[in-house]
Amino acid sequence: MTGPPIKLTLLAHSLRVGGAEVQFSALARGLDRQRFAVTLVSFYDDGALLDEVRDAGIPVVTAGKRGRGDTVGFALRIARAIRATQPDIVYSFLDFPNLVAALTWPLGAPCRIVWGIRASDMKLAERGRVWRAIFALERLTARRADLIVSNSWAGRDHLRRQGFPADRMVVIPNGIDTDRFQPRPDARSRLRAELGLANGDVAIGLVARLDPMKDHRTFLRAAAQLRDVRPDARFVCVGGGAADYAAELRAYADSLGLGDRVIWAGARADVPDVLSAFDVATLSSAYGEGFPNVVGEAMAAGLPCVVTDVGDAARVAGDTGRVVPVGDSAGLAQAWRHLADAGHDERRRLGQAARMSILERFPLQAMIEHTADQLAGLANGTAQTSSGAGRAVRT
Repeated sequence: MTGPPIKLTLLAHSLRVGGAEVQFSALARGLDRQRFAVTLVSFYDDGALLDEVRDAGIPVVTAGKRGRGDTVGFALRIARAIRATQPDIVYSFLDFPNLVAALTWPLGAPCRIVWGIRASDMKLAERGRVWRAIFALERLTARRADLIVSNSWAGRDHLRRQGFPADRMVVIPNGIDTDRFQPRPDARSRLRAELGLANGDVAIGLVARLDPMKDHRTFLRAAAQLRDVRPDARFVCVGGGAADYAAELRAYADSLGLGDRVIWAGARADVPDVLSAFDVATLSSAYGEGFPNVVGEAMAAGLPCVVTDVGDAARVAGDTGRVVPVGDSAGLAQAWRHLADAGHDERRRLGQAARMSILERFPLQAMIEHTADQLAGLANGTAQTSSGAGRAVRT
């Protein structure tokens, strides 16, 4: 490489732990420092990932957003923060940061803008007026973005149908940290004892925040159906959420007679260890998924997966997993039963194949290198879209 590094400002809603935020942190830390000078700007001052970004020597600027009433002042702080970094490129992640990047661009520094979009069809009619308004504004301002990066083919196709500029889109699938997520047989006994799982239990695990899009109700209905034919099946839900919705789900589980068959593990910081306690991992989402990290992570941890056909879940699972229609509790139960009946050795073989699939198709470094090449191409005046055509961008 010749010349100075590309000045890249990453714009995030927060650095609290989530699928998109983990990918953003990994990208920030993984980019070649001789090729990119990276600064990260976050709306909020907190987040478990802040320290790991700072520890990697990356400057972090936080805008101290104070709620919905803090609009004009927040916009000015963001614009000043971006201008202070004098970026060649601003790369924003998720809907609200994308909108902020587009709307504050005239107040900030003249630069190229990249949007990161991490979901597919979010069923906005079910998400409320604020979500609908943000998406409508995002669609109206989409041509402010020089490049739109989707982490899934399903997400790209959804955006095209919604009128986003197809000539500015590229698909860069998520990358899975296969060092962090790998089989951990040494942790299995400890975690199963902590969760209250007996040696003979077949543990079916769902790692997902408590949110309607994750469709825990279908998961619970499937659990009730499997319980009748596999009394050794136990069901583990890992993830936090609003207290009232959590209580609603627990009451629903009780109404299905699941009792202590469901283990509500809450939010956990040790998900790589927790996965070792499972025999089967699952995704029951009804909508909104792009590239579901939890599927790739479970596969990297050596688990066979059963997923609903949402976003790119089927593409990620490939031929090592089983795919059922969205909302099909009977299909989920049947797929779980197939893996439960297959026995430990067959599940282990499928899990090994799943890990190899992630190592070959979705390694973390591939995501970082693909993103770096797109950003460098943009800085040099062209970007390679998913259609394979180069495109001139504004200066």
